[in-house]
Amino acid sequence: MLILREQARKLREEQETKREREREKVQSNYLHHILSSRRRLKALTLLQERIRAGKELMETKRIAEENERKRYEKESFESHISPLN
Repeated sequence: MLILREQARKLREEQETKREREREKVQSNYLHHILSSRRRLKALTLLQERIRAGKELMETKRIAEENERKRYEKESFESHISPLN
């Protein structure tokens, strides 16, 4: 009878140890997933910021080129007009 109780106790301990390992594994996988998600989110945020900055730079260049074109056209037009006096 004592042997059966000891075997049952050992079996319960082994099962509890196994359940604890499974819980730790699940927690570890969950934390890994959370960290991976945060890294992906951070990378995505940085990528979106780079895209936004690139768009702003392109818009700034477009405006500068447009202003340069207008200035050139104005100078060209003014150089072809002779004074009426």
